[in-house]
Amino acid sequence: MSVKIFGKSAQVTVFIVVAIIVVVAFGIFYFTKGNIKSVSQEPSVLSSEGISSTIQNCVDITLLNGLIYIGEHGGYYALPSNSLNDELVQTAYYYVDGRSSVPSVDEMERQAGLYINDNLESCMLEDLSGYENFDFSLAQSVQSEVSIEGDVVKTQVIYPITITQNDGVTNFKDFSSEVKSVRINTIHRAVSEATGDQLASPNLICASCLLEIAENYDLYIDFQYIDSENVVFNVIDYQSNVYDNPYIFVYANKYTTEVAEQ
Repeated sequence: MSVKIFGKSAQVTVFIVVAIIVVVAFGIFYFTKGNIKSVSQEPSVLSSEGISSTIQNCVDITLLNGLIYIGEHGGYYALPSNSLNDELVQTAYYYVDGRSSVPSVDEMERQAGLYINDNLESCMLEDLSGYENFDFSLAQSVQSEVSIEGDVVKTQVIYPITITQNDGVTNFKDFSSEVKSVRINTIHRAVSEATGDQLASPNLICASCLLEIAENYDLYIDFQYIDSENVVFNVIDYQSNVYDNPYIFVYANKYTTEVAEQ
């Protein structure tokens, strides 16, 4: 059974639909490009403004895709060992064995950086392959640093790239990008508050508490039972905009006995 809790509308509706479908459907848009404010690299001394734009676009896209990915996995790129590993959803536990395990904002920044480090190169290789008249030399590793400042997510990336055309050589190294359309800090505050309420009422899901949180932060929250001990929570933010879709944040709670609702 799945319960949806809507902020602002103050309604609680029971659905016999597994809300994970929302997350799966959202993945259709995962690799579409757009909807990011970027800070562009200085123009190349070669006639390669298009290449410069392509490189910057990869940084932009990889940052946004990283936020999508960690949102679907409870703020993680590399899940902790004690996480929910269901067939339909893999995400971090925020409440387990009567303890909170909500990641800090610093940890989510680190996880987003790990995503960029692992995925930027593949975007570069794919997008630069169309420039047949240029030779490219890419560094073997990416070094990125992500910061969440309010609801603005920024990244600084060090990734040396050498572009050669005939006798001309241009070097790129430092890139930056920022996303203003994802309220990840707001969501973190909301789920931290929800987990605090959970600590106060072990093995009890307080639907009225979730409703109040959803209203306070202008969010939609639903939850569904995976089994008698595992419950998955989906936080859907229609105030965020990723590829013309709401931002979705997923986490799970694990209970020691069969959970009740209030």
